Amino acid sequence: MFCFLCLLSFQFGAVGYVSKIIDGFYPCYIIKIDVDTKEPIRDPITGLCILCEPNEPGHLVARIGSNDPFRMFDGYVNSEASEKKIIRNVLRKGDLWFASGDLMCCDELGYMYFIDRLGDTFRWHGENVSTSEVERVLDQAIGTLTGTVFGVSIPGTEGKAGMAAIALEGSKLTSIEEENLLCRINEEFTGNLPSYARPLFIRLCQNLTMTGMFSSLLFYSLL
Repeated sequence: MFCFLCLLSFQFGAVGYVSKIIDGFYPCYIIKIDVDTKEPIRDPITGLCILCEPNEPGHLVARIGSNDPFRMFDGYVNSEASEKKIIRNVLRKGDLWFASGDLMCCDELGYMYFIDRLGDTFRWHGENVSTSEVERVLDQAIGTLTGTVFGVSIPGTEGKAGMAAIALEGSKLTSIEEENLLCRINEEFTGNLPSYARPLFIRLCQNLTMTGMFSSLLFYSLL
């Protein structure tokens, strides 16, 4: 299974380009998705998926074609895992599409931009929050310390609120150092993030366990 995006001219930050003139030629689209459930949002009348508007974040999907070697998807060894990567009835009844797991957007000119992996995104106040975007801002404030951002559920509210966990890695902060750290974080968040993307909670912990892909696990040892 191969999804082709061409980049014919340079556009800062773009990962691909889809011509608006021959839009139907490309076997991939960006569809609306519920970030919490990871399920596509469908038209209540037709039951088909809804394409995103320009600059609207959505799930990148690619058409599966059994007669085209560039659009084939043979699946994984685990049939259940294979089924999770297939979305049916996207543009018409009976069609099959590969779920990339990438949250992307496309501007008015056709340039495509990667936002985040779907598993690293949560929804708050009706907006999609990219953990990697928030983590980049957090890194500016905490310097050499390690931090991670994720969504947490709050009883009685929809979506998930942001939480930033910061590993002190054996360091012991004085009350003044801790206050200065929190002030720097607040300044960076306020100056560089929209209000809905700013974490509501900050946890200081001793360490964060890293996965083989250098992602921080959500399990950490608290102070």
